[in-house]
Parts: sequence; structure tokens; C-alpha cells
Amino acid sequence: MVDNDLFALLRAGTEATDAVAVICGTGINAVGIRADGATVRFPALGEISGDWGGGYGLGQAALWHAARAVDGRGPQTALVEGVLTSLGAHSIDEVIEQLHFGQREFSDLSSLAPVVLAAAARDDAIALSLVDRQAEEIVAFVRAIVTRLGLGDHAFPVVLGGGMFETETPRLSGGVLAGVAEVAPRAKVVHVRRPPIAGAALLALEHAGVQAQAIAVADAAFAGTATSAVAPV
Repeated sequence: MVDNDLFALLRAGTEATDAVAVICGTGINAVGIRADGATVRFPALGEISGDWGGGYGLGQAALWHAARAVDGRGPQTALVEGVLTSLGAHSIDEVIEQLHFGQREFSDLSSLAPVVLAAAARDDAIALSLVDRQAEEIVAFVRAIVTRLGLGDHAFPVVLGGGMFETETPRLSGGVLAGVAEVAPRAKVVHVRRPPIAGAALLALEHAGVQAQAIAVADAAFAGTATSAVAPV
């Protein structure tokens, strides 16, 4: 059985038959399932499919704001110094030119996500706005899934995974919790702290028809990197 790795994340976080999973790492994507087999998925091809966020999206936005800060079109922000330090550059213009002429990979911008989170922790207004936007994008996925599957009144888990959740970021977590509470008051947000490969293994065992007791043993074997609930919302 071959499927999107989001299902591995989902199974690593829950065995519920009504559930939502959102991954926010280099990019962002989500999936939703319902007990009757209905599923909601997204193309997740970046801007052309309506996506924003993840490490790459935040990195692009950080450079965009840094460029406007240094040339006077936008407000000053700590992101300027953060971008230069992270990328080892002497100026924002240098970074822009390197990207334009192919001397630096655009994928390098993904490394700027921690810069945004660090600046937000120091109450930089621009960085805070980007973290808030990221939370809103995560909630937008949840809202779309809940609406399309009719789960608004149901109790179900919202499983979160990916690099953006590896560092405790109260602003991001708080925004997601508040947003999900509005979308689905009975939902519970769950942060997967064990590797999604655990979910892939469990799905493989279930697909092969392994007995429930053996699956429970396999599930327990991953307990060292356990899944923990962020909070009921």
C-alpha cells in the first residue's frame, strides 16, 4: 500500500476514525478522514495550489520584509540581522543577487524559519505577524476539512506534526488552539512527538491484517517517543 506520508503522521497521533492531520515543516499540507471512509486531501504544490507557510514560506516572507526594511519601503525589523546571520551574508542585496543569479539555492530560505520564531519571541512586530499568519493558515486547513466533512459538532483529534512544531512556540500554538476552538469546539489538538514512521508501521500491520494485540505491542514499542496532547480546545 502506497499513500501520502500525512496518513503516517495521522496514524502516529491517533487511531480515531474521525480525525484531521496538519503537517507544517518545509511546506504545509493536511488531510482529514471520516468514519464512513470519506477523505479530504489537498494538492499541496505551493503557491499555485493556494498554499503559504512552512519553513520555506516563512523564509521567503522573512527575506521580503528584510528587503523592504533596508530600502525604506517597509518598517524596520530584527529579521534583517537574523537573515544575514543565518545565511552568512554581508547584505540583503547580496542575498537577493545570489538567489537571482543562481549562486544560492532558494531552498536555503527554509533555514530562516527559526529566525522568524526567534524574532517573534523578542516581540518583533513583523515576525509576530508572520507567526500569526502561520497559525491562521494551519487553522484554515482545519476549517476547510471540518466544513467539507461536516465534523463541526464532532469530538475528534487534530494531529500536528512537522519541524515548525518541534520548538515550543507559544504564539504559534496559542493561535492554533484558539482557531481550532472556533472551528470545532469539541476537537482536541495533539502534537505528535514520536516519528511518523511509527504511524507507517502501524498502518502496514493493520493493512496486513495483524491481530489487534500485536498492533498494540508495536504501538507500545514507540512509547519512548510518545505522542502528547497539547490541550483540549
